[in-house]
Order: sequence, then C-alpha cells, then structure tokens
Amino acid sequence: MPMSLQRIDHIGINVHDLAISFQFYHSVFGFEIIHKWKTTWMIGKDNIRIGVFERKNALPVCNIDQAVAITHVAFRTDADGFAAAQEQLKKLGIAFDPPEDTGIAYSIFVLDPDGHQVEVTSYDNHP
Repeated sequence: MPMSLQRIDHIGINVHDLAISFQFYHSVFGFEIIHKWKTTWMIGKDNIRIGVFERKNALPVCNIDQAVAITHVAFRTDADGFAAAQEQLKKLGIAFDPPEDTGIAYSIFVLDPDGHQVEVTSYDNHP
C-alpha cells in the first residue's frame, strides 16, 4: 500500500547568513519566522515553510545544471498575485527575467542572496 502523504511540509536550504536570508524572504514573499534554533530557522507563510540552515563556510554548487540537485523551488499564485509579485520585485530592485510561458503556466525566476533559484508561477490566464 502506498504512503498516505498530504503535501510537502517544508524544504531545507543551506545559507551563509540566517538574518540576510530571512530579510529577503520576508521582504519579497512576506515570510515570517515560525521557529528559531541555534543555526536553523523555520520561516514561512500560510502552508509554505522553508528550513533555513546557516552554513557560514559552505561553498556554492559550482554548476547546478551539471549536478544532481534540487534546482529550484516554485511558489504558485493566481493572476493577480503574479502581477503583484512582479511589481514587488521591481519596487525592491530585484532582477528577474520577463515572464516565461512554460506551456502550461507563466513563471518568473529570481535568485535569493545565496543563489537559490525561486520561481513564482501562475496557471491562471494561460491559453
């Protein structure tokens, strides 16, 4: 019998500085601190959670496209949220490419302070 899973509970990412990472996810996505441990913070909003693990001396993955790794995380929103996300990123001066038509949705991609790729996607208004 297969496992009875409900949803992804959280993702975990290694970062250089907890405060810098939290400030990014707070200002861009409205995340709050859920819980703090010594070198790990759980941050999130609604049902979205990220475990942020401070690793001050960690080295980045040299070439994510040439590594077996989780390449990005995607946050889903509706059409209004998709437009608002782009406005928020512009307001904050955070670079992103124009919306990409993935064939089933529209997506934009940003990098967090440690270079993790974050996607904002909407299936609304897609032909």
